[in-house]
Amino acid sequence: MKKCPKCNGECLEESTFCGICGYKFTDNTEPEIINEENLSMENDDKQLNQTDDKTIQDSTVEKSDVNNDFTDNNVMDDGIYEVVEESTEEVNVIKEDNSDDKGNKGKGNKVVAGVAVGLIVAVLALATVLIFGKDLFSKKSQEEKLVDAYEKLLKANTIDMAYNFSFTDLEIQGMDNTDPQAALVANMIKDFSFDVNTKMDRKEHIMEGDININMQNNKLMNADFYVDKELVGINIPFIYDKTFYVTWDSLFNKIKDETDVSINWKDYLELLDKENYPSAKKIDESKYNKLASEFVKEILGDVTKESVRIGDQNISCDKYPLQLDYAKIMEFGFKIMDEMVTDEDAKAFIYEVVDKVSEKIIANEDYTYFDITEEEFKNGIEEFKNNYEDMLNELDGKSILEKMAEEEGFDINTLPDLMEAGINIKADVFVDKNNTIRKVDFIEEISDTQTNMKMGVKMECVINSINKKLKFNGIDKSEGVNPIELDQQQIEELIVEMQSTIMGKVMTNPFLSQLIGQFSGGQMY
Repeated sequence: MKKCPKCNGECLEESTFCGICGYKFTDNTEPEIINEENLSMENDDKQLNQTDDKTIQDSTVEKSDVNNDFTDNNVMDDGIYEVVEESTEEVNVIKEDNSDDKGNKGKGNKVVAGVAVGLIVAVLALATVLIFGKDLFSKKSQEEKLVDAYEKLLKANTIDMAYNFSFTDLEIQGMDNTDPQAALVANMIKDFSFDVNTKMDRKEHIMEGDININMQNNKLMNADFYVDKELVGINIPFIYDKTFYVTWDSLFNKIKDETDVSINWKDYLELLDKENYPSAKKIDESKYNKLASEFVKEILGDVTKESVRIGDQNISCDKYPLQLDYAKIMEFGFKIMDEMVTDEDAKAFIYEVVDKVSEKIIANEDYTYFDITEEEFKNGIEEFKNNYEDMLNELDGKSILEKMAEEEGFDINTLPDLMEAGINIKADVFVDKNNTIRKVDFIEEISDTQTNMKMGVKMECVINSINKKLKFNGIDKSEGVNPIELDQQQIEELIVEMQSTIMGKVMTNPFLSQLIGQFSGGQMY
């Protein structure tokens, strides 16, 4: 065995090349570094072409020794591949150190490394865009992002959310400690809370949910409700153990029987679909979003990060604190109205809605229920349009607010004082990384010094999901009761059953029994 002076690797005495690093040994067995500067590009290309046309074979080195230096794929420990000519007289070794015939050793490695780094960066950039979307490089302000999040919520086809309503304060004139029953009522109202869970599919016109009424963390009663294009139903176990429902057909048939008014309500339900109005798609929503952004900017505090608990997950959100009053809300509303009355596309949409509804009324001859003729109805529609045009002309470039001030004779600068109603609203809106609103904490404080009335209302709203497929339980009509279809005797029997159910619920609920006893002076009835 002999050692290679470059890598100190052990090689066979008859080896022409070092099997580890590729050094070439001279005929007198003295090690010599291959002078790559003396190699020509032509010879190198020729060797590569010969290699491509031949089959890779085992080295003439004994197999037992080769296995010590190569992997099963004929790759040496330092990454050098061995390519063997069919001739057994010479072993050609092609090294992947990318040294060229001009001695620029390592230049190829740098090129390969640069390409590899570039590919990695490209893949990471693509993955980032796919994950975070176009908003990653968005320069939108905080108020614009919040407006976009609200627009996303309003346009969602499906939504699953949960509300909680409660009172934070309640002071009403006459409800003081001098009147025990008045004080009891006041305390009861303050102790009330409502939980409402709703699921809706706006496209299919379906809504379902439940309501829980609590007092001092005691559940008083609960109800389930369901509404779709065919019926509306509600189940209140506290009152009756079966579901009450009314089909829209039975309701309108009842109206027809009692008033001789027959309305094809399904025709009008179709008019609620925005897709029926091509003019709506032409409205430039960005103008209204801009007004909303300016309004939000005025009432927006410092945005911070906060985690929100939804189901069994903690979701990181941006917390948007908002604070406004009644005057600011009214002022924003007037700005929206000003934009709408000067927006030709919005006017076209209003006219299209009026025309489509009018066409349906005329086709069904429903105008007869107003005791007018078809001609009188058509004239009324034209008069409405003319009045609308006259209103626009009378504004003459003024805002609606300015026109009102002119006609009513008040200074527009005093409007905030005129509209001040002692209403202050605080809200915290939580938006996740997908720019989806996940929670809203809302507090409204109402005060009136003239009546000594003060009330605070708190609402918490959690959005479980939007635009996800929802499952609705619906109503089993065979297990329910349609009161419209009952005769007088059946209705009387139903009322007796309901009274019995209510008393049974009260007697088995200690909190309700005690509460009713307080109202009746300690005597149950």
